[in-house]
Amino acid sequence: MNVIINPSGQAGFSFKGLHNYCAHDKSGSTSERVEWVSTLNLAASPRHAYKSMINTAESKNQLKRAAGVSAGRPSENGDVLHIVMCFDIDEPWDQETGQAAAKELLSRLGGTRAKSSGVRQFADEHQAIMYAHKDTNNRHVHLMVNRVHPKHGRSLPDSNDQLKASRWALSFSKKHGTGHKTPAREENMAARDRGEYVKAKRRKSRKAYEEEKALKTISNDNGRVQAFKDNQKRKDAALYAQGRILAARQQKRSDDLEQRLEEWIAEANETRKAHINKARAQIREEFRPKERALKARHAADKKTFDALERSFFGRTKNAVKTVRDAIDKNDKGLISRSFRVLSNAGERKAYFERGQKRERDAFERQRTAKLLAEKHAATAKWKKLYSSARAKFFAELNKAREVTKHENAELKAAWKARNDERREELKAFPAANQISQKAKADFSYEAITDEYRQKLSQAPEVGSEFDKASQTPTKEQDNSKDDGWER
Repeated sequence: MNVIINPSGQAGFSFKGLHNYCAHDKSGSTSERVEWVSTLNLAASPRHAYKSMINTAESKNQLKRAAGVSAGRPSENGDVLHIVMCFDIDEPWDQETGQAAAKELLSRLGGTRAKSSGVRQFADEHQAIMYAHKDTNNRHVHLMVNRVHPKHGRSLPDSNDQLKASRWALSFSKKHGTGHKTPAREENMAARDRGEYVKAKRRKSRKAYEEEKALKTISNDNGRVQAFKDNQKRKDAALYAQGRILAARQQKRSDDLEQRLEEWIAEANETRKAHINKARAQIREEFRPKERALKARHAADKKTFDALERSFFGRTKNAVKTVRDAIDKNDKGLISRSFRVLSNAGERKAYFERGQKRERDAFERQRTAKLLAEKHAATAKWKKLYSSARAKFFAELNKAREVTKHENAELKAAWKARNDERREELKAFPAANQISQKAKADFSYEAITDEYRQKLSQAPEVGSEFDKASQTPTKEQDNSKDDGWER
């Protein structure tokens, strides 16, 4: 078993396009290579199931809102996940086994979205269509999976998908007795389990595979084929290097922008903190005289109260004052206890101390209220600075995205030009080898006998053709079907 995640190298954008490819032959007119088709988490028939997948993908924002999920940043990746499962010739090949294997594989792809949310999301919860093909020696199943979840609209996590798929494929192969056919895969997995970093051999693109196949078909000269391939690799290396430099530059640009946002937010936080500290100091100085006056008055009142408590008339005076204060403050509880206040020194002292505490609390509330108002003002200012920082961040982010988009478009255009150049060189390659070394020797001037050369000299029109053939063949001559000479 071998599993390939996104053979094109990235998620796709067209459910209809992939369906048309998988549900028909390469010509697009018949479907003889399709052995069976099945669906997962789809009520529609296999023929129309892709339309339901399109509808789900287009409704992902509505699904998120209905599930209470924030929309987040729009994804630049496609919603079409393409998986190819290639069965070994010695592995079972029937619809029941293929469907079970596909569901088991999908249950391995995905994972926990974030440690904080704890949301687990795997591909077997998503909509999928399975297409079994029998047009090659390796029987295989194409899986078209909708990366958008049909209930909450979140995209399927795709971290280490190929590694997860490879690990599952190894277990499938072992289960069916074909694991020995891929020893390197098992060795690499064992090394990874030991904590070693193992970089798997990069899979050739379909285009590169077809080009190498064409080269081997048109020429048996392995040396020239290898030289051609090496030359192509050298030309490709420059674009690969340009891509790596571009990716590093874009990553640095993104990191710098994130750093600037953190600095802007930190600056806003420091401004808020400084505003509050300054206001606290000003309020402290403003209320300091009032606080001192209150403390002095409380100390004097307590001294007077204690002095009056030492004589009968003084205690009577304190008791009367306490009851009068209760009446003024409408303290019904104390009025009902007035006899105890009149007769109990402890009650009088407790009420006196509570009265002073109420005054201190009222003073503290007044000071706190003013400080709270300053905090609200500082917070309002902070919100403006924070909003300004985010606005600057997103303005620069949009600029950076435009630059990145332009850079990627230029690189894509460069690769397109490079691929066109490669195809042209590939077309020219067999022309350079059309005439073998032996044929060149046969048509060389020295290989012609004197007698035949004398006959040729009597026929200028034929002689001119001979002169052309004896020269190094040009591209036009090499592509011609007949030189006018018997071989």
